[in-house]
Amino acid sequence: MLLNLHKKEWQSGLIMPNYNDQEEHNKETLDKMVKLSGLYITRVQEEKELSEKELNTRYVGKQDPKKHLGEAADSLIEENTVSLLSGNVNRLAIQ
Repeated sequence: MLLNLHKKEWQSGLIMPNYNDQEEHNKETLDKMVKLSGLYITRVQEEKELSEKELNTRYVGKQDPKKHLGEAADSLIEENTVSLLSGNVNRLAIQ
């Protein structure tokens, strides 16, 4: 009985997210992606000027903008796809 305490119900996948909240989240994520792309461009320009020895130690312990940019893009695509699919399923189910 305790195993079902925090388990999601089967209907939880059909609950529609608020489109206004989704739009706000999309704007925030896109702003973050713009900043990360700027950081990535500056990093690529710096890498052209550095030697191989300097490249090995230059970015140790620092944020990798390429990695975070890819993660942000993937999560944005995933969230929007799920939102559109669940909206269409709900629309068809209600007809």
